[in-house]
Amino acid sequence: LLASRAVEEVGERVLLGGRIEACLPETSPVRAAILLYRPPPLKSWDPVTLLYAVRGLGAHLLRSERGSASIDGTDGSNRWVPVADGHQSYLQLRSQDAADALAREIEDLVCSHASAALQA
Repeated sequence: LLASRAVEEVGERVLLGGRIEACLPETSPVRAAILLYRPPPLKSWDPVTLLYAVRGLGAHLLRSERGSASIDGTDGSNRWVPVADGHQSYLQLRSQDAADALAREIEDLVCSHASAALQA
């Protein structure tokens, strides 16, 4: 399970959209969704989480120490509490260059799929 602190950190730094918009045809529903949601660059919480679920940590991600997200019931804020036998962790970027590398990897996947679909 991912604590929101980490998802925000990674998702805020991995920015998508420019290449995806350029590689998809104007008739693409994915392209339309990107443009309707908001103009690029887009923050990538969901795409990074999906990439991790399918491919694992890869070369660009690390998992945090075990712990737990402690949520304040009055204002909804949260904080990370390291716990040796905790069942939660969060994703971290392995390096300064990891955000750009992850963005390229996700955009490559989207664009290659779009290109293959157009050729079919």
